[in-house]
Amino acid sequence: MLIRNSIKQIMRTPVKTILFFLLITLASILSTLGSNLWRISIANMKAFEEVFTTIGIVEQKKTVLNKVESWDSIDKSQKSYYVSKYNDPLSVSVLDFEGADYIFQPVKRPFYGAYLPGYKFLPPNAFWSTGNVIIEFTVDEDCIPDHAVKINVGKQIYSRYPINVPTFWFCDRYNMNPDKLYAGKTYIMAMGESYTGTGIEGSTIYTPAGAIGSYQYSQEGELLPDETRDIFYEEVTEGFYETEHGKRWLNLAEGYEWPYATVPVTATNSTKLIIPFYNGTTYVDQGEDISKEEYANGDKVCLVPSSFARYNNRKVGDKLTLPLYYANYRSSAGRAFGSGEIWAGFNMLNAQGEAYPVFYEAEYTIAGIYLTIGGGNSSGYRLAEHEIIIPSKSIEASDKDNIIAYGPMMGYTTSFQIPNGSIEEYMEKFQKLGIDELEIKFYDKGYTELKAGLDHIKGMSLFLLLAGLVATVLILIFFCNMFISKQKKRTAVERSLGMSKWSCTRSMMHGILLIALVGSIIGSLAGFFLTDKAANVLSGNNYYDTTYTNGSVNNSTEEEGELESAKPNIALSMATGGVIVMLAVMLSFVVVTNNLKCEPLELLSEKSE
Repeated sequence: MLIRNSIKQIMRTPVKTILFFLLITLASILSTLGSNLWRISIANMKAFEEVFTTIGIVEQKKTVLNKVESWDSIDKSQKSYYVSKYNDPLSVSVLDFEGADYIFQPVKRPFYGAYLPGYKFLPPNAFWSTGNVIIEFTVDEDCIPDHAVKINVGKQIYSRYPINVPTFWFCDRYNMNPDKLYAGKTYIMAMGESYTGTGIEGSTIYTPAGAIGSYQYSQEGELLPDETRDIFYEEVTEGFYETEHGKRWLNLAEGYEWPYATVPVTATNSTKLIIPFYNGTTYVDQGEDISKEEYANGDKVCLVPSSFARYNNRKVGDKLTLPLYYANYRSSAGRAFGSGEIWAGFNMLNAQGEAYPVFYEAEYTIAGIYLTIGGGNSSGYRLAEHEIIIPSKSIEASDKDNIIAYGPMMGYTTSFQIPNGSIEEYMEKFQKLGIDELEIKFYDKGYTELKAGLDHIKGMSLFLLLAGLVATVLILIFFCNMFISKQKKRTAVERSLGMSKWSCTRSMMHGILLIALVGSIIGSLAGFFLTDKAANVLSGNNYYDTTYTNGSVNNSTEEEGELESAKPNIALSMATGGVIVMLAVMLSFVVVTNNLKCEPLELLSEKSE
């Protein structure tokens, strides 16, 4: 009865009633949109923080211009040209500055050589030259090999394949003052590079492949001295192979053979610090990636490429012993093995003229088998054919006496990880160091743009929520005054007829609360269904961007499937509507209570407003 009378009273002013209903519905829509967008932005940010990773790669710039002179005995000329080179390699410690909030500290990753005789590496490692041979030879007459001279093949010290010809044409092409060769003497030499002869049509002419000197580096990156570094061929006398030089030649022969049974092993603190894994062109196809805990603990686990696993019948869970015998701090395995750079400027002899011994050996468990799809990476950034990945902390021995190459920090060897969204702050602090020789590039798969979009949504959601709640309060105050405060005489009449204060309160509130309830329900549902469209408009229709900060990359990772935007929540929508109803209850109750404070006769004596 009270509800019906209350509704009849409020419907006597249909225009005001409809206006109240529309306004409270609109306020409910705004409030629901705001609360749902706020929840979506917070949930998305939290979810994306767990999926996205921001890494930086560091590269030292070439800042020195050097004049290089090269002698060529073919045209008897000395050529001069200028090349830009790196200054002395900087240590990664220069990046350890105050305020650098690293998740993974900058590390210059080496790759190691693991000697695995008995394993299959198919297709054959084409990067190893099959032309390098070490032979004893003689000449028919005294000569200076500043032009093509014929040499007679004697004993074969090393050759990947048997030498079936008795003679070669030889020229010490790039030596301005080559040593004289004498008939009747025996010499030893490593031959490698060849070219089509000048003046000897159709003939192949060979030059020295390398000296017996060592190119071992210290931990500080200094090339250790070796007086034999310029000896490319020398006379073989009686007991020669018992001498220091003779042993070096035999050790060099051993060094030529080992690489055919060597696979590169890269030590890292996370696969995400390696670009092919980061951008998705390489992914774990079987088993699992090495976990954070395994990296942190230095567990003996590894990732092997599918080619290695297939050729050697290896599967996840199998054991693999890795004897590491050299460390390369100049290049990535992909660049060194893929381009033949592994032979450039060094050989496999240490400073004592011996083959590098194994400095660490351990048994690893295959945690996962990875697969590489397509190209997508430049030579330095792609993985080598049979590259194995292990945790850096799993190596429990120093490689200081086995460093065969050392160079400046490069993007494919030096990387680090920082918190998402902190690129600008990091660069501000780095630039204060004044280190002009280093260039840092960041990759975040579009997280910076994504965060800006989510921050925009978050700001707008707060605005909509506050606007909706403020509008609700103002609307309720206005219409409570209209429907309740201005109905004082009605309150007086009802009190005079014997109605209790509680009955009067219900009589005055039921109508306005019913409209507020219906409006908030409809508004909450409308806001719920409009949230997705509003989110798309505010974010530019793009929650997830597969674009690198420094360029695009085609990738197909499992992470993309995890990047679904959070959806509006019906319970939250209804709760927002419930808040509006509660505000209506409280405000209307306050106004009615204020009416009931006056005595009925006092109310009836007031002039009509």
